[in-house]
Amino acid sequence: MEPSTLVSTLGAPPGAAIRPASAAWAAAGYVLCGVGFLAAVGLGMDPGAFPAGAPLLAVSAALLLAPLAVLAMVLYSPASFEVYQRGGRFICVAVFLPFAAPFFVNRFQGQVDPYWLIAPAAIAAIVVFVPAWLIKDRAGLAGPRAFAAIVAICAGLYAYGAITYADTRFDQSAVTPSPTQVLAKWESHGRSTSYDLKLAPWGPFDHPITVSVSSGLYSAVSEGDQVCMLLHPGAVGLAWYETRACGDA
Repeated sequence: MEPSTLVSTLGAPPGAAIRPASAAWAAAGYVLCGVGFLAAVGLGMDPGAFPAGAPLLAVSAALLLAPLAVLAMVLYSPASFEVYQRGGRFICVAVFLPFAAPFFVNRFQGQVDPYWLIAPAAIAAIVVFVPAWLIKDRAGLAGPRAFAAIVAICAGLYAYGAITYADTRFDQSAVTPSPTQVLAKWESHGRSTSYDLKLAPWGPFDHPITVSVSSGLYSAVSEGDQVCMLLHPGAVGLAWYETRACGDA
């Protein structure tokens, strides 16, 4: 896609060209969705497999750039990504995968103040919603309003997840572990199993907090034991924390 075409599409002036539905275009978009999602799986399953340097930068580029490419492709040819689903014809849910991927990578880290991320997420959603709304009725869609809402949600998810990912993954600061007590633990079962610990107040928190942890850490601790919290300043200045076994911190 030429830059002038992409800019015209994102700006969506009257008469801007909208690519008709194309199976090949959709296939290329779904491949990019898979690239972003697989990068997240690789980072999330074994973060240590990609040490700082070229390997981490390459996988991070796939994780962060694939969603932007998918978003541009969806805006350029919305009808290519509309499929029959329960209740009608809508933008394929697979499009969500690369936008949700950073959350999978960061599922065991927490932001001290996650509300700071709402503003950039909202701005991104609005910036994308405007051109999507302008082209929705010219794209030959069965669900034009759903299309505009979906791409806006994807943009908001991307901004929130990408900033969180950059803040945590590229933070190389040294930290001092802060031990705290495990007050309770439980598992939640659904399509997947999550493992949660309720922790006593520590560091920036004057109240108990709940954290999600890996199955290994969950099995290694009992109520009344201590875990060590690592408080990081954040690569972009948004403080975050992670939970470790005190012997590993």
